[in-house]
Amino acid sequence: EAISGLQVLGMDQLMAAGNAFESMGIPQTVITLKMGGLYYKDAAEAGIIKPENPLSFGDTKGAGDVLSAELVYRLVSGAGLREAAEGAVAAAGEYIAELNR
Repeated sequence: EAISGLQVLGMDQLMAAGNAFESMGIPQTVITLKMGGLYYKDAAEAGIIKPENPLSFGDTKGAGDVLSAELVYRLVSGAGLREAAEGAVAAAGEYIAELNR
């Protein structure tokens, strides 16, 4: 929200933020979602990836760091944005599941 200058409260605003970044010349956008998962957008596609088994409670400390690190690792390793985002959400979900065992 701070970077795009837009308040993001729903899907329409989320897509508007993605479009705003694209108009700024940013070719790939990832926005993490407070309810879990992330929104991704590049020139080819945009979408939302949600965790396979979301937790309604429990410790999530560090999950954002896991998601970010996995996303960057996969992108640097040559994955496309959607593939990298899917892997990052899965890795964060596995981390949260392990953290709450």
